[in-house]
Amino acid sequence: MDSSLHLIRQQFPTRPSKFQKMQAKVSECKIVEREESEAVYTSNKSMEKTDEHYLQEFKSALGEFYKTMLIEDDDETLLRFLVYTDYDIDAAIKMIHTSDKFLRTQEHLLRIPFEEIRPLFEHEAVLVFKERDAVGRKVVLFKVRFWDIDIHDMDHVSVAISYAIDELMKSVETQKKGFIFIIDFSGVGHMRGAYILSKLTRQQIMLGITAYQNTFPVKIGGIFAVNVPFVVSTTYSAFKYFIKKKLRDRVHFNYSGPQTLHKHFSKEFLPESLMGNMPDEMCQDQEFLHRLQKRKCRFAKFQP
Repeated sequence: MDSSLHLIRQQFPTRPSKFQKMQAKVSECKIVEREESEAVYTSNKSMEKTDEHYLQEFKSALGEFYKTMLIEDDDETLLRFLVYTDYDIDAAIKMIHTSDKFLRTQEHLLRIPFEEIRPLFEHEAVLVFKERDAVGRKVVLFKVRFWDIDIHDMDHVSVAISYAIDELMKSVETQKKGFIFIIDFSGVGHMRGAYILSKLTRQQIMLGITAYQNTFPVKIGGIFAVNVPFVVSTTYSAFKYFIKKKLRDRVHFNYSGPQTLHKHFSKEFLPESLMGNMPDEMCQDQEFLHRLQKRKCRFAKFQP
């Protein structure tokens, strides 16, 4: 009898139950997850070894230019160019030459001391979100209504944003994931918008357009302008074709409110001032200004 049952089972094997199938699937996922984890660990170990190798190769390839360039020559700064270009030495060299050329035409900006731009942070005209967005990007918010253009011109704003970006770029994750810029015009009507534009020169506008288009190793995931006065949107229309299409496609304007933001970010991530659910004081990185004050300016050699 037992031999007959054994023969039947061999000819007609029992199908695995749903529970057995689930167990097998879980085991398979754990194996894959462990293999991926080990691969990431191995990759990270390799990256630790290759960073020094690539830096030495990068410095050697720069030659005499390495000694005369305006860009800071510390390893942290040089590594940003390598990370941005996926460790393509030739591309990194091309970008650092572009950055140096740009800085030589804007050397007056490098001489603006931090004390002159401190009020832009203290009055929360320029601030940084504490948390990253869903894909790991940092967010820099510019509140135009807190900007007194009669005291701080566009050059000061450019330098303040550069300070903020430079501090945030100390994180390798930020170098890889990039930034989101939000420009909030709430409280700025047509007359105020027109007055601000009257204070801007064409050169300053073009500077803002040029600075972040393959000039510096900064990845911009998007630029969102909300509550935009009509006069500002008209001016943007006149200059937008100077922006390369790849970046232009990431620029979003909204004239009546921050609804455009809600298509890209959850309300739980956004502050209440942008019709989100998070209190503004909890959304803002309160320690950011303190960290800026403690750090050494990237262009300290230009400071008086």
